[in-house]
Amino acid sequence: MIKRLALTVISLAALTVSIYAADSTKVAADSLAFDRITADTTAADTAVYELSIGRLLVDNMQLNDTLLLTLNTHGRELGAFDLKIAVDNPIVDILDILPGELQDSCRWEYFNARRMETTGRENFPAELWQVVALAETASGPTHPACYSLDGDIVLLRIVLSNAHALQTPDQKVPIYFFWEDCTDNAISGRSGYSLLMSRHVYDYFGDSPGDDSRLFPSRIGAPTECIKTNVSNPMRRMIDFHNGGVEFKLNLEAIDSAAIPIEK
Repeated sequence: MIKRLALTVISLAALTVSIYAADSTKVAADSLAFDRITADTTAADTAVYELSIGRLLVDNMQLNDTLLLTLNTHGRELGAFDLKIAVDNPIVDILDILPGELQDSCRWEYFNARRMETTGRENFPAELWQVVALAETASGPTHPACYSLDGDIVLLRIVLSNAHALQTPDQKVPIYFFWEDCTDNAISGRSGYSLLMSRHVYDYFGDSPGDDSRLFPSRIGAPTECIKTNVSNPMRRMIDFHNGGVEFKLNLEAIDSAAIPIEK
């Protein structure tokens, strides 16, 4: 049970590692101005969680800002999450990932964000971060104040910079969710007995998701056979993911302005 895991836990994989394998996924284009990257939904449930990485417009070409990652649970509670967030463009650095409202307002007990080593790993992004949070780490008399909040919750604050770049041309830099195995980008229910996974992944910058025949690593969600129907409590497709990023577009009249959030 997730709430009984020790503070040294940095992944939800212990809940599922013995029952999941990988299979292929399919990519389908939506008719709107973004790509809709869709995994097999044969075992799909109604999505009740939405995870969204924000988008920034930088018109003075100087990025030193925070990108918000939000969660909408549509009234459901959660007990833990394990996310992987990537950027694959040398212009943008992720300097840190800070906790959001669940940690601050609900007083969750464990939070860890770390940059992972990707050098020399084929088909991996230049930067990859893993973020794990647990509402409770052990049974005891004290408990979190809450397990969800209404509306769009600021789940994470992603600190970005391009101070190291000598030049920044007009371009769009996607920041996106990334999968190495079935347990990545998963949310646990409050009890710890249900583990939820990707239903759809949306890419608003229209960036190519890569080779859809490759199982892992991937940016198109968890593949079909991550759901094992012959077990008593299989993972369920109940999360929609919205990728985001940074758009650099020079505006000489606004050279002193800060980064501007892009509305959905």
